[in-house]
Amino acid sequence: MYHVNSAVIKSILRSMPRKEIPVEMEKLKQKIIETPPGTERSKYLKLYRWCQKLTS
Repeated sequence: MYHVNSAVIKSILRSMPRKEIPVEMEKLKQKIIETPPGTERSKYLKLYRWCQKLTS
């Protein structure tokens, strides 16, 4: 599901039913854990925080 462009990912997440967002957040959390520090990990972390705001 994860595209290279964060804007595309946000667009996909925005179009999903809200009840499915926590499942995607768990996937993002796993990506954050698995990815070494750097730009890619930062992208996943920002997306995770964005999802938190979306669900609150």
